[in-house]
Amino acid sequence: MEMIVATLDDIPELLELQRKAYAPAFGSLDWTDDSPLDETLEHLCQEFHRCTIYKVQNAEGQIIGSIRGNVTDGSLWMGRMMVHPDYQGQGIGRFMFDELQRLMPHKRAWFWACLQMSATYNFYLRQGFKPTGILNENPKLTWIYMEKSNNLIAYCGLDCAKCDAYIATRNNDQALRERTARLWSELNGTTILPEHINCQGCRMDGAKTVFCEQMCQIRPCAMAKGLENCGGCAAMDDCEKLKSITSNRPDAQENLRNW
Repeated sequence: MEMIVATLDDIPELLELQRKAYAPAFGSLDWTDDSPLDETLEHLCQEFHRCTIYKVQNAEGQIIGSIRGNVTDGSLWMGRMMVHPDYQGQGIGRFMFDELQRLMPHKRAWFWACLQMSATYNFYLRQGFKPTGILNENPKLTWIYMEKSNNLIAYCGLDCAKCDAYIATRNNDQALRERTARLWSELNGTTILPEHINCQGCRMDGAKTVFCEQMCQIRPCAMAKGLENCGGCAAMDDCEKLKSITSNRPDAQENLRNW
């Protein structure tokens, strides 16, 4: 499965998908304020200039899923996640939700969710998003502000979402585990087996690689200081342990400085 950036030529098909995806939920909801069913060609064209719109296609090239996002000052807005009714229940929504957060670096992600759309709302809760406010409330619809910090930025600043061990674990990709084990064995001059390539992320609960769990000096140091990552440490610029990472990975240093 692949998620790619949509183009202006996709607008008519995106609108048709939007109507098909959202219409079933509207039978019991009085959703008349900024309804996805009422979005016009002109408005969607303007959206292309305000945010990035992604699409997922089937083997025949039909757009079967879409999601939008925009990052401002490290804050990722996510919106209009939709899957064609014929393809719902196949993990496409979860894939797009995760992929958008991976493709658009951010400190936190947020969106508005409708409390009355319980299945979708509960999905967001399972993904670690927390309700932090109410936009408006009426007898039929309650809009909840939901947000989550980006816990996939490791203590050292590396982005776990781009790590092959994390990707292999998330997708249960045995072929990627085997390729990564071979590469890491060669790079480190030791034997690393595919079963060692399981990691939920440096700052997340769950499995870790042997290096992250037992060999990394940065992770236990930051944890002992109660830091989200090394970006909050006064000794960051002079830390030799951290330099072992950031001297070769300027992206890690940038993530820490922008935190």
